[in-house]
Amino acid sequence: SPEEFILIAEKNGTILQIGLIVLEEVCRYISQHNLREKGIEFVEVNLSVVQCMQDSICQDIQTILKKYNIPPSMINLEITESAAADSEDKLIRNMARLALSDITFSLDDYGSGFSNINYIVDLPFSIVKLDKYIVWAAMKNVTSRMILEHTVAMFKAIHLKVVAEGIEDLDMAKVITDMGVDYLQGYNFSKPVPREQLLMCLKDSYLEKKLKPAKK
Repeated sequence: SPEEFILIAEKNGTILQIGLIVLEEVCRYISQHNLREKGIEFVEVNLSVVQCMQDSICQDIQTILKKYNIPPSMINLEITESAAADSEDKLIRNMARLALSDITFSLDDYGSGFSNINYIVDLPFSIVKLDKYIVWAAMKNVTSRMILEHTVAMFKAIHLKVVAEGIEDLDMAKVITDMGVDYLQGYNFSKPVPREQLLMCLKDSYLEKKLKPAKK
Protein backbone atom coordinates (compact mmCIF):
# COMPACT_ATOMS: atom_id res chain seq x y z
CA SER A 1 0.00 0.00 0.00
CA PRO A 2 1.21 3.56 -0.72
CA GLU A 3 0.48 4.34 2.93
CA GLU A 4 3.35 1.98 3.76
CA PHE A 5 5.93 2.29 1.00
CA ILE A 6 5.78 6.09 0.73
CA LEU A 7 6.82 6.46 4.38
CA ILE A 8 9.78 4.14 3.73
CA ALA A 9 10.71 5.98 0.53
CA GLU A 10 10.61 9.33 2.33
CA LYS A 11 12.93 8.03 5.04
CA ASN A 12 15.53 6.57 2.67
CA GLY A 13 15.33 9.37 0.09
CA THR A 14 14.08 7.36 -2.88
CA ILE A 15 10.85 9.37 -2.86
CA LEU A 16 12.74 12.07 -4.78
CA GLN A 17 13.31 9.71 -7.71
CA ILE A 18 9.82 8.21 -7.42
CA GLY A 19 8.20 11.65 -7.44
CA LEU A 20 10.01 12.75 -10.59
CA ILE A 21 9.30 9.42 -12.34
CA VAL A 22 5.58 9.81 -11.55
CA LEU A 23 5.50 13.38 -12.87
CA GLU A 24 7.34 12.37 -16.03
CA GLU A 25 4.96 9.45 -16.67
CA VAL A 26 1.97 11.77 -16.17
CA CYS A 27 3.39 14.30 -18.64
CA ARG A 28 4.22 11.56 -21.14
CA TYR A 29 0.65 10.23 -20.89
CA ILE A 30 -0.90 13.70 -21.29
CA SER A 31 1.21 14.28 -24.39
CA GLN A 32 0.71 10.86 -25.99
CA HIS A 33 -3.06 10.84 -25.64
CA ASN A 34 -3.89 14.53 -26.04
CA LEU A 35 -5.83 14.58 -22.78
CA ARG A 36 -6.74 18.25 -23.14
CA GLU A 37 -8.71 17.40 -26.30
CA LYS A 38 -10.53 14.71 -24.31
CA GLY A 39 -11.81 17.27 -21.81
CA ILE A 40 -9.14 16.96 -19.12
CA GLU A 41 -8.41 20.43 -17.74
CA PHE A 42 -5.61 19.35 -15.41
CA VAL A 43 -4.07 16.31 -13.73
CA GLU A 44 -3.25 16.18 -10.04
CA VAL A 45 0.18 14.91 -8.99
CA ASN A 46 1.20 14.34 -5.38
CA LEU A 47 4.18 16.19 -3.96
CA SER A 48 5.71 14.53 -0.91
CA VAL A 49 7.04 16.16 2.25
CA VAL A 50 10.63 15.48 1.19
CA GLN A 51 10.11 16.90 -2.31
CA CYS A 52 8.62 20.09 -0.87
CA MET A 53 11.88 20.74 0.99
CA GLN A 54 14.18 20.48 -2.04
CA ASP A 55 15.72 23.64 -3.47
CA SER A 56 15.82 22.02 -6.90
CA ILE A 57 12.14 21.02 -7.04
CA CYS A 58 11.01 24.00 -9.12
CA GLN A 59 13.67 23.47 -11.78
CA ASP A 60 13.08 19.70 -11.81
CA ILE A 61 9.35 20.15 -12.43
CA GLN A 62 9.77 22.81 -15.09
CA THR A 63 12.36 20.70 -16.93
CA ILE A 64 9.95 17.76 -17.20
CA LEU A 65 7.07 19.97 -18.35
CA LYS A 66 9.21 21.50 -21.09
CA LYS A 67 10.45 18.08 -22.20
CA TYR A 68 6.88 16.99 -23.03
CA ASN A 69 5.59 20.45 -23.97
CA ILE A 70 2.96 20.36 -21.21
CA PRO A 71 1.37 23.70 -20.25
CA PRO A 72 2.00 24.29 -16.52
CA SER A 73 -1.72 24.94 -16.06
CA MET A 74 -2.37 21.25 -16.80
CA ILE A 75 -0.53 20.18 -13.64
CA ASN A 76 -2.00 20.63 -10.17
CA LEU A 77 0.33 19.63 -7.35
CA GLU A 78 -1.33 17.94 -4.37
CA ILE A 79 0.29 18.77 -1.05
CA THR A 80 -0.79 17.12 2.19
CA GLU A 81 -1.36 18.96 5.44
CA SER A 82 1.57 17.05 6.97
CA ALA A 83 3.86 18.39 4.23
CA ALA A 84 2.71 21.92 4.96
CA ALA A 85 3.33 21.40 8.66
CA ASP A 86 6.80 19.93 8.26
CA SER A 87 8.26 22.36 5.75
CA GLU A 88 6.09 25.48 5.65
CA ASP A 89 8.81 28.14 5.21
CA LYS A 90 10.58 26.42 2.34
CA LEU A 91 7.25 25.30 0.91
CA ILE A 92 6.04 28.91 0.75
CA ARG A 93 9.09 29.87 -1.31
CA ASN A 94 8.83 26.88 -3.65
CA MET A 95 5.09 27.27 -4.18
CA ALA A 96 5.48 30.98 -4.92
CA ARG A 97 8.09 30.24 -7.57
CA LEU A 98 6.01 27.51 -9.19
CA ALA A 99 2.84 29.62 -9.07
CA LEU A 100 4.58 32.23 -11.24
CA SER A 101 4.64 29.64 -14.04
CA ASP A 102 0.87 28.94 -13.72
CA ILE A 103 1.17 25.66 -11.82
CA THR A 104 -1.69 25.35 -9.33
CA PHE A 105 -1.93 23.58 -5.97
CA SER A 106 -4.43 21.65 -3.93
CA LEU A 107 -4.38 20.94 -0.20
CA ASP A 108 -4.92 17.20 0.11
CA ASP A 109 -6.72 15.29 2.88
CA TYR A 110 -8.18 18.35 4.59
CA GLY A 111 -9.71 17.24 7.88
CA SER A 112 -7.56 14.15 8.31
CA GLY A 113 -5.50 15.51 11.19
CA PHE A 114 -4.01 18.98 11.27
CA SER A 115 -6.73 21.05 9.56
CA ASN A 116 -4.84 24.28 10.19
CA ILE A 117 -6.62 27.13 8.45
CA ASN A 118 -3.31 29.03 8.35
CA TYR A 119 -2.23 26.81 5.47
CA ILE A 120 -5.11 28.18 3.41
CA VAL A 121 -4.19 31.75 4.36
CA ASP A 122 -0.41 31.52 3.90
CA LEU A 123 -0.08 29.21 0.91
CA PRO A 124 -1.39 29.73 -2.66
CA PHE A 125 -3.84 26.84 -2.83
CA SER A 126 -6.63 26.97 -5.40
CA ILE A 127 -8.27 23.65 -4.44
CA VAL A 128 -9.04 21.96 -1.11
CA LYS A 129 -9.65 18.21 -1.04
CA LEU A 130 -11.93 17.06 1.78
CA ASP A 131 -10.74 13.84 3.39
CA LYS A 132 -13.10 10.91 2.80
CA TYR A 133 -13.60 10.31 6.52
CA ILE A 134 -15.22 13.70 7.14
CA VAL A 135 -17.36 13.15 4.05
CA TRP A 136 -18.47 9.74 5.33
CA ALA A 137 -19.15 11.17 8.81
CA ALA A 138 -21.47 13.76 7.25
CA MET A 139 -23.58 10.92 5.86
CA LYS A 140 -24.07 9.43 9.35
CA ASN A 141 -25.07 12.29 11.65
CA VAL A 142 -26.51 15.80 11.53
CA THR A 143 -23.70 17.49 13.45
CA SER A 144 -21.00 16.24 11.09
CA ARG A 145 -23.13 17.24 8.10
CA MET A 146 -23.56 20.79 9.42
CA ILE A 147 -19.81 21.08 10.04
CA LEU A 148 -19.10 19.93 6.50
CA GLU A 149 -21.69 22.31 5.02
CA HIS A 150 -20.13 25.30 6.79
CA THR A 151 -16.61 24.17 5.88
CA VAL A 152 -17.53 24.00 2.20
CA ALA A 153 -19.29 27.38 2.42
CA MET A 154 -16.20 28.94 3.99
CA PHE A 155 -13.91 27.67 1.23
CA LYS A 156 -16.31 28.78 -1.49
CA ALA A 157 -16.56 32.25 0.11
CA ILE A 158 -12.81 32.71 -0.30
CA HIS A 159 -12.97 31.49 -3.91
CA LEU A 160 -11.42 28.05 -3.50
CA LYS A 161 -12.53 25.00 -5.45
CA VAL A 162 -13.55 22.02 -3.31
CA VAL A 163 -13.10 18.29 -3.98
CA ALA A 164 -14.93 15.67 -1.91
CA GLU A 165 -13.17 12.33 -1.63
CA GLY A 166 -14.80 8.98 -0.88
CA ILE A 167 -18.00 9.29 -2.94
CA GLU A 168 -19.37 5.75 -3.08
CA ASP A 169 -22.86 6.15 -4.55
CA LEU A 170 -25.14 8.67 -6.25
CA ASP A 171 -27.01 9.48 -3.03
CA MET A 172 -23.76 10.67 -1.48
CA ALA A 173 -22.94 12.53 -4.68
CA LYS A 174 -26.22 14.45 -4.56
CA VAL A 175 -25.88 15.42 -0.90
CA ILE A 176 -22.33 16.65 -1.38
CA THR A 177 -23.07 18.41 -4.67
CA ASP A 178 -25.97 20.26 -3.02
CA MET A 179 -23.46 21.65 -0.52
CA GLY A 180 -21.66 23.38 -3.39
CA VAL A 181 -18.70 21.03 -3.83
CA ASP A 182 -17.06 21.42 -7.26
CA TYR A 183 -15.52 17.98 -7.86
CA LEU A 184 -16.32 14.45 -6.72
CA GLN A 185 -13.84 11.61 -6.30
CA GLY A 186 -14.52 8.04 -5.28
CA TYR A 187 -15.33 4.46 -6.14
CA ASN A 188 -18.76 5.42 -7.50
CA PHE A 189 -16.93 6.76 -10.53
CA SER A 190 -13.86 4.54 -10.66
CA LYS A 191 -11.33 2.67 -8.59
CA PRO A 192 -7.68 3.28 -9.50
CA VAL A 193 -7.11 1.78 -12.95
CA PRO A 194 -4.14 0.97 -15.21
CA ARG A 195 -3.23 3.60 -17.76
CA GLU A 196 -4.66 1.51 -20.61
CA GLN A 197 -8.09 1.49 -18.97
CA LEU A 198 -8.15 5.19 -18.14
CA LEU A 199 -9.05 6.23 -21.68
CA MET A 200 -12.20 4.11 -21.47
CA CYS A 201 -13.25 6.06 -18.38
CA LEU A 202 -13.17 9.31 -20.36
CA LYS A 203 -15.83 8.22 -22.84
CA ASP A 204 -19.29 9.77 -22.57
CA SER A 205 -20.92 6.34 -22.42
CA TYR A 206 -18.88 5.41 -19.34
CA LEU A 207 -19.71 8.65 -17.54
CA GLU A 208 -23.40 8.43 -18.41
CA LYS A 209 -23.54 4.91 -16.97
CA LYS A 210 -21.88 6.03 -13.73
CA LEU A 211 -24.28 8.96 -13.35
CA LYS A 212 -27.41 6.93 -14.03
CA PRO A 213 -29.27 5.66 -10.94
CA ALA A 214 -29.32 1.87 -10.64
CA LYS A 215 -32.67 0.16 -11.20
CA LYS A 216 -34.35 -1.14 -8.05
